[in-house]
Amino acid sequence: MELPSSTLTIPMVQKMGRKLSSILCFLATAGALLALGVTSLGWLGMVFTMAGKMSITAAYQIIYLYASEVFPTEVRQRGMGTATMAAKVGSVAAPFLVETLSSIGPWLPLVIFGGVSLIAAGVTLRLPETRGAALKDTVADLETSGNC
Repeated sequence: MELPSSTLTIPMVQKMGRKLSSILCFLATAGALLALGVTSLGWLGMVFTMAGKMSITAAYQIIYLYASEVFPTEVRQRGMGTATMAAKVGSVAAPFLVETLSSIGPWLPLVIFGGVSLIAAGVTLRLPETRGAALKDTVADLETSGNC
């Protein structure tokens, strides 16, 4: 699913912008995970699994592009480093969460991860659109623009 998501990501961010593209990908991920939590694991479960994998892969790629444009130049490396570290911590923690939560109910990890995707879409609503905008050089530039 990485190949289709990589292929779709470029036209999505060019046509819709970074903000709307990431929100749609987070919502598609949440929809697929929440639907998978209530669906039997037949062929429909596989469709939801692949759709969720494709949409979260696209969201991950868009977020890297988006984050590099949101941070001002003077803190961009620090911001990207922190964002990357948080992503890696989440990648390491996810299997342990799935194992622990699955003992309570097999649907629980899907509902929690779907809920987190909904939260990510909501938080992204507060970010500025960066498509076609000049990159900010300083934090002061960002503060005066009113986009923080």
